[in-house]
Amino acid sequence: MALVSVLVLSGFAAGVVTTQAKTAAIPPTVGPMSSGSSPKFHVAEVFTGQWCGPCGNADPELSRLADEWTDNLIILNYHCCTTAPTSGNYDPFFDSTVTGVRDTWYGWQYLPSVVIDGGGTTPSGPDPLFVIGGFPSRPANYDMYNSALGSADSSSEISVSIAGDLRPDRAVATITVRATDAVPETNLYLRTVLYEDGRYLHQNSGPYVHRNIARGLNQVLLGTGTLMAGQTVTTTVQFMFPPSNDWQLNKLGIAAFVQSNTQHSVMDSSNTYGPYPVADILNAANYEYTPRNIMVYWDRGASDTSMIPDYSEVYESTLARLNESYGTWDTRELSDSGGSNQWTFPTIAQLPKAGAVFWNTGARTSPILIQQDRDLLGSYVDGPGNLLIAGSGLGFDGTANYFTWYGQYLHAQYNSDDTGVYTIQGVAANPIGNAFSASTLNLLGASSPDRIAAYGAGAATPFQYTGGLPGSVNAQHDADSRVVYLGFQYFEGGDTSRHLVMKSILDWLDAAAAPAVSVVYPAGGEHLAKGSTATIRWTASDVRIPSNGIDLYYSDNYPTNPWVPIAMGEPNDGVYQWTVPMIDSSTCQIRVVAHDSQSNLGAAISNMFNCGNPAPPVFTLSYTGADLGWHFISHPIQLADNTVPSVLSTISGSYGTIRWYNAADQADPWKAYVPGKANNDLVTIDNTVGFWVLITQPCTLTIAGNWPTTPTPIALHTGWNMVGFPSSLLMYTVGNLKTDTGVTHVQTFDGTGAPYYVRELGNAAPLSAGNAYWVYLPGPDTTWYVPA
Repeated sequence: MALVSVLVLSGFAAGVVTTQAKTAAIPPTVGPMSSGSSPKFHVAEVFTGQWCGPCGNADPELSRLADEWTDNLIILNYHCCTTAPTSGNYDPFFDSTVTGVRDTWYGWQYLPSVVIDGGGTTPSGPDPLFVIGGFPSRPANYDMYNSALGSADSSSEISVSIAGDLRPDRAVATITVRATDAVPETNLYLRTVLYEDGRYLHQNSGPYVHRNIARGLNQVLLGTGTLMAGQTVTTTVQFMFPPSNDWQLNKLGIAAFVQSNTQHSVMDSSNTYGPYPVADILNAANYEYTPRNIMVYWDRGASDTSMIPDYSEVYESTLARLNESYGTWDTRELSDSGGSNQWTFPTIAQLPKAGAVFWNTGARTSPILIQQDRDLLGSYVDGPGNLLIAGSGLGFDGTANYFTWYGQYLHAQYNSDDTGVYTIQGVAANPIGNAFSASTLNLLGASSPDRIAAYGAGAATPFQYTGGLPGSVNAQHDADSRVVYLGFQYFEGGDTSRHLVMKSILDWLDAAAAPAVSVVYPAGGEHLAKGSTATIRWTASDVRIPSNGIDLYYSDNYPTNPWVPIAMGEPNDGVYQWTVPMIDSSTCQIRVVAHDSQSNLGAAISNMFNCGNPAPPVFTLSYTGADLGWHFISHPIQLADNTVPSVLSTISGSYGTIRWYNAADQADPWKAYVPGKANNDLVTIDNTVGFWVLITQPCTLTIAGNWPTTPTPIALHTGWNMVGFPSSLLMYTVGNLKTDTGVTHVQTFDGTGAPYYVRELGNAAPLSAGNAYWVYLPGPDTTWYVPA
């Protein structure tokens, strides 16, 4: 076993490397598992250092696990031991207020040490979740850590969720902890860690990329320290950034976990080291502030879902050196092992929208891009995505097996296999290759590089082999997508300019189009009070959006009145807390502008919403001679007099029967009003009901009054209900209604849909004031609170 022993020195630690043979772990006494109803999100806390050789050997395996378990595991790296450059234990990521606190908690003595879920509930003896040291073999390390994770609990009595807000000078997180079951543990603390992912720095015996570096730590008693079933505790924490720092805001995230402060002692998993104080982490959550714009996909095995693991992290190290925001595609599969990596194939929705995918096929030979690959990549670049694809066997495979696709999507023509030349130069005047036209770049040796040429309009050659043969393509695929295809293995080699070549490729891909931007909230029709705080939400996607790349504006009447700045140079976290100005306007709008690294800017403008207390708009519905007959309608206005003749006074004499289905009266649900008839059983039609009206002549229904500014309750009964939509919101959808109430069917008026003149609405369809809706509730009865 390889590890580093830690000795206390001048208040912290220094280390001496020792190497031993790893011994088999004694079968542990596993603690009792939770019977809770919440799924468990795991935390692996790692005591590490960039100077530590065994840590560098363990890092790639932990990175692989972080990618595979991304939906239910966060790995937090606490770096040790000093920021003094002259020390043998120098690590610039060390922070005594973070690492020192967790080191004191666990009493760590050796690097690397990995503690999963706080050590769990193992009562004593060897703890499978407290792993010290590692094997010289990386596959063996992976199997050791993966086995330890497999010993962790899979459920919890609590749930944890995080809502984040990243600002230029701080990271804010609101953590909600809910007891979904009885919680036996006491003395509970909420621990929140600010981390930075994917930073480039020397690592002894490992790739030069560091994952999830712990940058800040906050610890508070969770409420009173105990939780009752059903209880919810919400806590907001913030981390102010140091005045002088090189933190990359686009790489920041938050991990929050609940842990008892009552510890017990265990031995490590091999029963060799200890005892160590531990306490179970009940549950946790992870939140990344900004989207990862680049995905690395390794396509190097016998099929697209099976490969020999790659622990070199060559793409990742290169991207980290450029401070790019990226992720590596992998999924956790039961058949995974240190020597075999399986994964589920990604969907188009899982690729970075309007970003870039780096699809590396390495030395694979035919078959390489199977139909599933081609369908995915074709759809991606036909949309707003960009592609870098590399491999020394793609040319023959494409020409032999998918000739048309190869030309159409890789924009290449295959000339021959294995040029036997392992150096390249950039092509002068090419936007990617020009900077390297006087340089000689080294490929991976003995890698059978392809001779390929650019094919079709908009395609060019950025790099050629020494001697002049072409070996790569850059192409404008369509208006907003670009493709770079390298017919050789370059990034896998040791050329010192790899990061510069990557930067040149990224610069060109990023210039393909402006960022794709949308405003999520306000969505239109909202009522925002003067001086209140409203959460502006947006999405913005591109290959690169800098950490200061978002500008926010509002206008109370665009284009008559100008855009007024709200905030400039914000991170692309999709969230901003806006103080609504002291104005009254029904035509307020938000404008979000996103900048990329190549001076392109994309913008989006929200639908109109209400600021303050503007005069309410008059509600109208108009019918021409072509509209005579039955209509299914409602109205949104809050009226003092909801009697039928009063509500419909402006179309008196132009309508016949009014009918409404009262779901609360199953013995006689259909109610009717007929003008001039005595003893009508439909007396009122307020803004919660939908009703059928028989229009007998052209008319315009006009109803003046206040629209709702707070949610309107509508009682829903088991079975069919006939309701209105008393709201000015423009983007409240059928899907929202189903989520909020449990209804399973929503229907609305269709004048061509005889005999019932209704049609079923899909989940994406927005509801709108003035329309009426049939909604089916399987039960039980509930109340729909219609948002204003």
